[in-house]
Amino acid sequence: MIIKTLGRLATGKNILILLALFLLANLVVVPLVYPRFQTLDMLNGYTPAQANQLIASYGQQGRQSYAIVEATLDLAYPFVSGMLFSLLTLYSFQRGFPNQKWAQMLALLPLAVMLADYLENVCVLVLLLGYPHELAAVARVANFFTTAKMVLSPFEILFVLGFIGWFFRLIWIKLKV
Repeated sequence: MIIKTLGRLATGKNILILLALFLLANLVVVPLVYPRFQTLDMLNGYTPAQANQLIASYGQQGRQSYAIVEATLDLAYPFVSGMLFSLLTLYSFQRGFPNQKWAQMLALLPLAVMLADYLENVCVLVLLLGYPHELAAVARVANFFTTAKMVLSPFEILFVLGFIGWFFRLIWIKLKV
């Protein structure tokens, strides 16, 4: 059902809209509003003590700024990014490997990144709002989702393989004619 819904959404128009939003976010919005200090969601991993130490280093204004970003930009950005890469993957694999359900299932990986990112953001927001209390269990869970996001993120570029398959499929069709 999810693949069918994504299949209906995987149009050139929708992909271009998401690409424009993705580029706008990365080239304009993030550089303007994202905190200039090291944030938890940009680390490869951390312990609860490291998380608390980093959050303490932000100061009150830094924690407020980071919390606002987590509650606004980090609500929209994972959706745009996840949908862009999911639709790109599905679009390219439908053309490069038609009728291969396993290939189309790869479009779910960017959605897993999106889910991990959202769950990480919730945990980070709880840590920021809960400071000065050390919420070790929440920090451990946040670290798990941060790590999951980092591990899964490279799979977002699988769409390139779909486009390569599509290219070779077109060449094969031309050679057969």
